[in-house]
Amino acid sequence: MNKLSIPAISLALSLAMSGAQAGDSTFVITSGKNNYWKTGTYTESNGNANITVNENQKHQKWRGLGGTFNEAGWDALNVLSESERDRAIKLLFDVNDGIGFTWGRIPVGASDYALERYTLNETANDFEMEHFTIERDKQYLIPYIKAALAVKPDIRFWASPWTPPTWMKNPVGYDGGAMRNEAKYLQANALYLAKFCETYNNEGIQINAICPQNEPGYTQGYPSCGWGRYRNPDNSEVKNTEYLSTFVKDYLVPTIKEKVPKTEIWFGTLSNDAFASDYWNAAKQKAGDDIKGLGLQWNTKPLISGNDSKYMVFNSEHKCGNYPWLPEKANSPDDADRNKFLPNMAPNNHAYGEESWDELRDWIKAGVHSYNAWNMVLDTKGFNLDKLREWPQNALLAVDRDKKTLQVTATYYVFRHIGQYVDTGAVRLGTSNQNDNALAFQNPNGSIVTIVFNSNNNDAQTTVSVSGKKYQFNVPGKGWATLVVNWEKPVSVKESADNKITGKANGLRISRNANGYRVTLPSREAGRIELLTANGRILESREIPQGSSEITLQKQTPYSGLLLLRAVNGGKTSTARFFSF
Repeated sequence: MNKLSIPAISLALSLAMSGAQAGDSTFVITSGKNNYWKTGTYTESNGNANITVNENQKHQKWRGLGGTFNEAGWDALNVLSESERDRAIKLLFDVNDGIGFTWGRIPVGASDYALERYTLNETANDFEMEHFTIERDKQYLIPYIKAALAVKPDIRFWASPWTPPTWMKNPVGYDGGAMRNEAKYLQANALYLAKFCETYNNEGIQINAICPQNEPGYTQGYPSCGWGRYRNPDNSEVKNTEYLSTFVKDYLVPTIKEKVPKTEIWFGTLSNDAFASDYWNAAKQKAGDDIKGLGLQWNTKPLISGNDSKYMVFNSEHKCGNYPWLPEKANSPDDADRNKFLPNMAPNNHAYGEESWDELRDWIKAGVHSYNAWNMVLDTKGFNLDKLREWPQNALLAVDRDKKTLQVTATYYVFRHIGQYVDTGAVRLGTSNQNDNALAFQNPNGSIVTIVFNSNNNDAQTTVSVSGKKYQFNVPGKGWATLVVNWEKPVSVKESADNKITGKANGLRISRNANGYRVTLPSREAGRIELLTANGRILESREIPQGSSEITLQKQTPYSGLLLLRAVNGGKTSTARFFSF
């Protein structure tokens, strides 16, 4: 995408209009086994509702779904033809024809799904990071990320290391061991993470947040690192005092503030429920004012509740399924489920889609603001670097290396049923239903999205009550349906000849001028106009005086990426979404 001079509005600008005159649309999308993502039909009903959406019961503000970039994913995608590779990226990131992921997670050095073990500085005792390099990342991770950015320019990125450079650990090595709790090593590690943010920023990949360590409570047979309290692969435990919180407070916070002040510090990612509260309580006590987010995964869901609203609490890694510790073995992908392990390849089957729904539903209902897929793409085998156990893991998209084909999994569609129509900044609404198998959100433009799972084997006629109306539709057995009420499809706009980006929809028009953003209003009636970030933070709010036909909003130079403009006047709500650089 070509960018104009700062703070230009990108070619990807889109406008949407709310209200009856904008062409309100209500529709249903369904997915059943081997029959995914189909347009359903609905009728308005006078009968009893199975599910009632409670618009007065508001829960957390939603900040979007995310996925993880790993070397193995890009390597698998490069087996495909260019057109199929492009299709895969669009399935993940396109906001109209895909999930439209908001977030991307990036490993700092090797994750367990790198192609081999590495860090970004293996020059021993290079405390000043003079030999820090991302040259390897330019082969796999960065092309993968830039392919995604070409589809969705406003992706927000967060990063975490699986291991520090090996010379910072005791014993030295990629797998396992512990971070050396000495000042010069801790400071070097802080600089290492800051250098990562700096160099990626210079590549045009803005690192919005950094986590200090992936799963500090475990050491593994792949890149990993303990920080005082952790469990080893043989299940023995080290129960010393954790010092990740000290690292964050005394080293990471000041270094990030100095080197990359726009990058937030998030804590985690935590996964060992035996030690997670020890890590988090210490971090809050020592550096709570400087930490902006908390990453939780696997068995740490209880830590969601009771957190101050200033923290963005997010699921940092969706469970990958197909667990090698299960005693019962599956014979084929179709035979595998959450209770049976398939040892020779990843199942990537419908049963994993059902398990994935349970995870997403439970974590979202527990209050997370964001939820991240683990591997977006793997090959159909699904193996990682683990040298102690073979664990073929599921992904959203799977590449058959022999046939050079792409498999779109059931779990992909589960993510899409939530992700495509629920906007960043939506608010989760309460639902009353018989089996607790529904999620509902209200988007910033007022549209309401309800996602339903039918846990029965047979199709079910389901009635959902939204805003006083009842919508009846079929939900496939063991399948999903997304009901969208009052959806507005964005209208694309183009670059004008005078090098300004302009666009209009039903009378609302936005353009860039020397003073900021000029907004032409759909009516001259009094009202209010707001400029918001993608997560709903209001940057500017002002009255629209009676008789005004246009208003100029000031530049928001600290903010890049997706901004939201909302105008309420003349009995209608108009919404513009645009990218500011």
